[in-house]
Amino acid sequence: MENPKNKKSVAVIVICLVAASAVTVSLLFTVRYYKYKNAPLSLSVAFTVTGHTGCMGEKDNSLEAMRAAIGAGADIVEFDLNFNKDKVPVLCHDEPQGGEVTLEEAFILLSENPNILANIDAKSTENLAAVEKLVKKYMLEKQLFFTGIEEKDIPAVRKDCPSLPYYLNVNVQKSRTGDESYLQELASKVISSGAVGINMNKRAVTKELCDFFRSKGILVSIYTVDSVYDMYRVLSCGPDNITSRKPDKLISVINEKKK
Repeated sequence: MENPKNKKSVAVIVICLVAASAVTVSLLFTVRYYKYKNAPLSLSVAFTVTGHTGCMGEKDNSLEAMRAAIGAGADIVEFDLNFNKDKVPVLCHDEPQGGEVTLEEAFILLSENPNILANIDAKSTENLAAVEKLVKKYMLEKQLFFTGIEEKDIPAVRKDCPSLPYYLNVNVQKSRTGDESYLQELASKVISSGAVGINMNKRAVTKELCDFFRSKGILVSIYTVDSVYDMYRVLSCGPDNITSRKPDKLISVINEKKK
């Protein structure tokens, strides 16, 4: 029969190990936090802040979210592009159910704010010709660009909406961003695609990647950076754009680091 005292001793050891592990993780987080916080700010001259759709607590893909991003000081507003059953372009992440804000309504708002850019995150390329028609109607060629574009989408973008530049969405392997041959492979893919830059998740960004892409004239846009820790970390890498649901906080962090 097992001694109850032995069970108690094992339980105490396990609790101590878990507690020690938690303390270690906390200390590592703190060290990294201050490392990134104190890292020099090395942003491009044309660096921009994008207000993610639904930013500032507003509803995703709403005009209110666009206004909130503008009011928070964002340079760019972001929204999702989809097409309803009549192939009308609307602001929607998933399959439209009816009642969505139309792309034309969003374009009217943008035409009233000529200094604001818009990131159109394309969830579908079904009827880009209708998008191109609206771009021309409201003369928004200089205010708009696409993200959400994968290699399979490029022919449709080039054919039906040639007036707008686009970023290529790429799943980057962070473990390989210290390998110059891998970075060259990614850069060649972006350049051959005709994209102006790469759009990527915050988890994979590194300074090595941003520096390499900058040397090749490729823009680096990072999504979606909401925590202060991630803001410090991503800023330390030196991207060209950061997309956040908290653009006001991001701008505050940037201004703090400029002091």
